[in-house]
Amino acid sequence: MAAAKGWALPGCDAAPSPGIHRSYLKSPRIVTWHTEYLKNYRDALAHRIPLYIPPASYSPAEAEREQALGRMQLQCIMSSNFEMLETLEAEREQLGTACPAFVHSFSETEFTPIYLHPQMIVDAKTVIEICSRFFENWQTRAE
Repeated sequence: MAAAKGWALPGCDAAPSPGIHRSYLKSPRIVTWHTEYLKNYRDALAHRIPLYIPPASYSPAEAEREQALGRMQLQCIMSSNFEMLETLEAEREQLGTACPAFVHSFSETEFTPIYLHPQMIVDAKTVIEICSRFFENWQTRAE
C-alpha cells in the first residue's frame, strides 16, 4: 500500500476528488446561500454584536399598551410604589406572543429578520446535502 498523502481513506491510494466538491460549492444556489445569508450572519456574530432575539411580538394595540405600562412603571419607581410596579410588570409580561426571529443589525440596510424555524430547517438540509455529497464521493473513491 502506498503511503497516504493528506487524508486518504484507509485501503485507498487516492483522496476524494476536490473538483466535484469545488463545483458543487461554487454552484449558484450554494454561493447565494453563503453570500446572502451565511457569511453576513456569521461575520456579524463573530465580529460585531450578538444576535438580537426580541422578547415578544406585539399587535398595534399591545404595543400601545406596552408603552403605556412602561410609562406607568417609571412613575411607580419615581414615587416608590413598588407594589403597583409589580402589578404593572405582571400585566406587561402577559402582552405579546413569542417572537421566533432574530436580527443582527438595526441599520436600515442590514435589518432583515430571520425566522428561526424555517431557517434552521434550510440550514440543516444544506449542511446535510453538503456532507452527503462529500461522503458519496468519498465512498465512490474507496470502492
